[in-house]
Amino acid sequence: MKNVIAKKLATKNIVTMKKSGFLQPASALARGCLKPVMVGAMLAASGLAGAQSMQDAQRPSYDYVGLSYLTQNLDEFDCDQDGLVLDASFTLTDGFYVKGNYSDVSGDGSCGSSMLQAGVGYRHPWGDYWHMYGVVSFADRDDDVGGGDSGPVAAAGIRGFLSEGWEGWAELGHSSLGDGELSANVGGAYHLTSAFAVTGGVGFSGEQNSLSIGGRYHF
Repeated sequence: MKNVIAKKLATKNIVTMKKSGFLQPASALARGCLKPVMVGAMLAASGLAGAQSMQDAQRPSYDYVGLSYLTQNLDEFDCDQDGLVLDASFTLTDGFYVKGNYSDVSGDGSCGSSMLQAGVGYRHPWGDYWHMYGVVSFADRDDDVGGGDSGPVAAAGIRGFLSEGWEGWAELGHSSLGDGELSANVGGAYHLTSAFAVTGGVGFSGEQNSLSIGGRYHF
């Protein structure tokens, strides 16, 4: 009799524990344990993605089109020339991008030319706000007085944010056009919005000095 009563009490306790959730199948317990782990993993992954996106946003974009006014002084020809420059850049991968520009300038005497230049660049993060980059391109120039030249151009430099909204860059280049020359360029941009920026820069070489001011649209 005592055994029968004990079995009934044990059965009643098991039913009560199941209803209250204290007694669950092993699969249910496993699912319950896995849920926090899965949620934690998803949060960690989203956190890493968010951190990467934030880090990328802290560096300049390489997807843009720009238009600027350029004025140059050519020591070799003892003349001044000015005109417009249209430039563009487009990202291919996390590191590689393509860029190009077309310029049309004119001036007094034997000044004046149009030039098309296009190439491929590679950028690498440097610190939290900068890139180191290198560009190899090909340029084709037509002089207004006849003739012209073409050949490879190489450049390397750094580009990044000096402070919020203020971007800067510095670049050294070598052109094979003419007798070949080294050049140095420095410039900056002020980002009015995430899409629009005002740009400016100066360039120096053994045969010419230049000044440019313009605008840029990021997409």
